[in-house]
Amino acid sequence: MVRALETAWDGEAVQPSSRFTRAFHPTPKAGFTPSMGLIAGFHDPVTTHLAILSALAGPEAVRGSYEEATDHRYLWHESGERHLPLT
Repeated sequence: MVRALETAWDGEAVQPSSRFTRAFHPTPKAGFTPSMGLIAGFHDPVTTHLAILSALAGPEAVRGSYEEATDHRYLWHESGERHLPLT
């Protein structure tokens, strides 16, 4: 979903589109444009999901949320807990 939003962004707004996207997930370097929040599960440290979350919320916020999840034994992966990092 995030890739689709980023592809439909024209620099000022998200425009209706029916095209295919080859956009890579947003990264801390590239950042986000139209997305203001993202509901995400907790994933292993070497996944691209963390790059997306770090691009949105910043590495420190992501690290803090994962420390909280670990400390309180949150569930991981698809059937686990969710968090909502906001910009």
